[in-house]
Amino acid sequence: MSLSLTSNVKKSALTLLTVLSSQILMGGNDDFATSFTEENTNYTQHIVTADGWSLSNCGIKDIGGIFAPTLTGNTASPGKITSHMIESGISSLSFNYMCYYSDKIVDLTVNIIQSDNVVRTYQLYNDAVTQKEIYRFAEEDIDLDGELVIEIINNSPSGAERYNIDRVSIWNISWTDYAGSEHAMTPECSVMYRDYEYGETIEFDNPEGVDILYCFKGMPDHRNIFAGPSWLSEDYPEEEPEYTEGITYSHTTHPLVYLGHPIEASYVSYAEGKLPSEVKTINIISTGIKPVVSGEESPEYFDLCGRHVANPVSGIFIERRGDRYNKIIR
Repeated sequence: MSLSLTSNVKKSALTLLTVLSSQILMGGNDDFATSFTEENTNYTQHIVTADGWSLSNCGIKDIGGIFAPTLTGNTASPGKITSHMIESGISSLSFNYMCYYSDKIVDLTVNIIQSDNVVRTYQLYNDAVTQKEIYRFAEEDIDLDGELVIEIINNSPSGAERYNIDRVSIWNISWTDYAGSEHAMTPECSVMYRDYEYGETIEFDNPEGVDILYCFKGMPDHRNIFAGPSWLSEDYPEEEPEYTEGITYSHTTHPLVYLGHPIEASYVSYAEGKLPSEVKTINIISTGIKPVVSGEESPEYFDLCGRHVANPVSGIFIERRGDRYNKIIR
């Protein structure tokens, strides 16, 4: 759902409250969901995603709308997934896996590598796999600090050299940062409390170098910020910004603007090289309607019974400017 409004009526708004919501979960995920849009049955290829995940001898399989890397079990070229460098350590690791085809055994080695050395190894063996059923691997006690790499290798349990067999699809690889690490958190910032007019940018008290990341219908993700045309640039085709639910926006490049309708969004303050602040919620509602000047006509005011009012002070009135009418609240 997109949120946008075009109107000839200006509305003012008041920030009602900013409340602590919850702390953002630190860690990361693979970028497979945004890297692939179609199937690929070439099991001899080497792919590097935008985030730096390396896929060797992997096809891409559509699993109910999810395009997942699928590791071949051909012993001549077994499939392997290697992550980018994870800088904040790893406390826990998990991922989904499935045998989409008729293969019955999953045999994987999961390595955690540091400084080119394997420092943790986990074996995933499942010889009772049901075709097309989703399984979950989870290891909760890795607890390693420093720069690490995740490696997942197909151990080719059938021992077939010339066939693509023992194929395993893997997706939703996620990890949490090492819990013992001391990472500086970005200072919390709050929205500025005041009335806002239609088209005004919502203001925050963030200091220099601290950005605001916000999201409608979801939690802001500092690892996945919308990178489309900036609303401040000439490349943006619309006169007004169009917000999409579930997308994380940077307030620096895509300012949060009051467009005449209530705003409820989650936001964090974020500085490069630091963890985001705790998540807060901003709520803004409309508190009044102000007239728009249209041409040079002088306004006339009437009450709801049609009687002329010389000086409307308090209540609901009809404003007439030439052949245009607006309902106003004073």
